[in-house]
Amino acid sequence: MRIRIGRGTAVALAVPALLLTSACGGGDDDKGAAKPDKSADQQAQPEAAAAKTLTAEQMKAATLTVADLPSGWKESTEPTESTVAKADKPECQRIASFMEDKIAGATMGGSADFEGNGGNDLLSEQVFTFEKGAEDHLKGFDGVLSACTSFTVESDGMKIPVKVQKLSVPAAGEESYTFHMSMDLPEIQMKLETDVAVIRQGAALARMAYVPGKADASGKAFEDLVKRAGDKLVKGAQG
Repeated sequence: MRIRIGRGTAVALAVPALLLTSACGGGDDDKGAAKPDKSADQQAQPEAAAAKTLTAEQMKAATLTVADLPSGWKESTEPTESTVAKADKPECQRIASFMEDKIAGATMGGSADFEGNGGNDLLSEQVFTFEKGAEDHLKGFDGVLSACTSFTVESDGMKIPVKVQKLSVPAAGEESYTFHMSMDLPEIQMKLETDVAVIRQGAALARMAYVPGKADASGKAFEDLVKRAGDKLVKGAQG
């Protein structure tokens, strides 16, 4: 799937039709609201000296594997072609970039794709490292999520209406943001519901996308996956 968070939230353009149909219907207003997130524009904790760029080995160690996930998950193979996504509102481009493979100024490291629940649930993650500017990459992102609750993305010749809703999920790493993306695909009469997390630890950044085959109104499954990804990122970055 291409909304491997690195392979962006364009997963919508690559996930089989059957899965897209079963993924409809998520995004309840109180989803994951049991525990509060960090403050509005999370103030990243000061880093001891300058955060060091991760090595390839560290990025691999910071990436989720099947052994890190609950039972029932297995590795999957997804398309690797690049996607370019352009938001109709310039201020929303930072969210649209989650549909793309690359981050300006960052080096891509490990990536992983998984499927669970008989192939009905999808999970993707990518890990990046910055030589500098890791904190700046997420600066003001909470405000972006608040301002960009509805916009349109053009990708691969498709115009995709997008709705964004912040989620209240316990923080992970030094700073993290979680949100729900609802994407309408009118050209194929489908809708994709995806939970997204971005987690930073020092100079390392993880982006994760979770597409549940069945709506998870409690948000507990996503909370658990965010914690696992955060713990793995911290361990890899400090290793």
